[in-house]
Amino acid sequence: MNLKKFLKNPFLWAFIIGIVSLHIIKHFAMLRRHAPEPLVEVPDWSLINQDNQTFGQRDLLSNVIIASFFFTSCPSICPKLTEAMKELHERLPEKNIKFISITVDPETDTPEHLREFIAKNNLAYNNWSFLTGTRKNIHDVVVNKMRIHMGEREEIKDTEGVYDIPHMGQIVLFDQKGRLRGLFKTDSIELSALVRGAKFLVEKPD
Repeated sequence: MNLKKFLKNPFLWAFIIGIVSLHIIKHFAMLRRHAPEPLVEVPDWSLINQDNQTFGQRDLLSNVIIASFFFTSCPSICPKLTEAMKELHERLPEKNIKFISITVDPETDTPEHLREFIAKNNLAYNNWSFLTGTRKNIHDVVVNKMRIHMGEREEIKDTEGVYDIPHMGQIVLFDQKGRLRGLFKTDSIELSALVRGAKFLVEKPD
């Protein structure tokens, strides 16, 4: 084939321009996607999962982690947090992403109670663990190591047997080294930012 005629072929140039354009678009899309810089270097930690087995940071390393802090009888923010976690689980099917929910009410939320909560709310996923322990262990992991707020049990006025426990109302992103990378509210804008950050970490681990 004549080289000059080949180079003048409009379909060839359309193909080349298309390929180059795709690479440019992908490059700038990656620039817009990012994950927050590490906020907390979290020391090694360990709790108990819903199957009454030891479970901790070492079981999660090399995975991006999305975490919530809750308790099963929470009368305020926890149902919304759990729904947000379910949405994130659907939006992030990547193999290298794990989900954890740590109770701030370990006296009530025993492994057995957590299993009942999981069954009731259809949350039995292989990559989503619900964690408990002694109050001392929970406080050490959540407050001392992760630097996450967790308050004391407060009885709600004019109610019988209803109480609240002040705690983190945001969803937390950890990277593959267990470092805390960001705190995200449960509105659609922030959940989308969390999804972008998690996918970025999966594609470009530090």
